[in-house]
Amino acid sequence: MTALQRISDAVARAAIYLAAFVIVAMCFHVAASIIMRTVFSSSLNGTVEIVSYYYMVVVAFAPLAWAQRHDEHIAVDVLHGLMSPRVRLATRFAANLISIAMLSFLAWAMIEMALRQTRVGELIETGAVDVPIWPARWIAAAGVAAMIVVLLAQLTRRAAPPAPAGDDGREAGL
Repeated sequence: MTALQRISDAVARAAIYLAAFVIVAMCFHVAASIIMRTVFSSSLNGTVEIVSYYYMVVVAFAPLAWAQRHDEHIAVDVLHGLMSPRVRLATRFAANLISIAMLSFLAWAMIEMALRQTRVGELIETGAVDVPIWPARWIAAAGVAAMIVVLLAQLTRRAAPPAPAGDDGREAGL
């Protein structure tokens, strides 16, 4: 396993743990707001905004790297099964290249937007409190960047010549 593969595994693992933690935090936050509203007739200010602009951004973007690492993204593989192993490897390699290019463009645009919104201090006004939302822009960009790291590791693994069959009988890179 190369250093890039170890890094991509660590990034994907950290991202999925972060997403899991945020889901639990979101549940407690929403539950606390509901309890406050039910018991004290006053909910926690900014709950909807924090859920929408922070928790949901992490839940949507952090798992991208993990899903890519474990080949769990939605795929249409009707023709894939009809291809030879060599053609399958070539199509996955090409798909990774295209994905890296498109996601790099997306990450670049997201970083530009995050920089712009950080400079102006983007926030959303609630009834009682202003919630800064510019950090969420960086969270989304980091999720896309993490997926790029995983794709790069997969690309380098697929570009390498296949290793001899291991203990599990599978060839590396497929």
